[in-house]
Amino acid sequence: MRELGELDSRFAEFANRGVPIVAVSVDGQEDTARTQQRFPHLVVWGDAEHRLTNAVAALHEGKGPGHSDIAVPTTILLDKDGVIRWTFRPEHVIVRWTPDELLAAVDEHLKPNWVPLSTSGR
Repeated sequence: MRELGELDSRFAEFANRGVPIVAVSVDGQEDTARTQQRFPHLVVWGDAEHRLTNAVAALHEGKGPGHSDIAVPTTILLDKDGVIRWTFRPEHVIVRWTPDELLAAVDEHLKPNWVPLSTSGR
């Protein structure tokens, strides 16, 4: 949640680069809705059935609390055509990129594709 808060507070910098922030949650619908309310500048998408999480091989089955499934933190940069331009998946679940590091990755991998978004929200 700390990472989402940092990203939410800096959404305008991403929007100026034409990069919306989409967080995928493997939580149920109610938890996903609460997360969306808490971070209004992000798009929080629920994936309780693990369709996207499985498609990008980002699920650790049985590795969460009580042997539940847990998503591996994965950051994917897509260009305006939906082509994956960069992916980061840490070796340890606790490792996260800072907004500054992520902005640098956006600048390096997506700059030719920038189309600024409105900074008034999502």
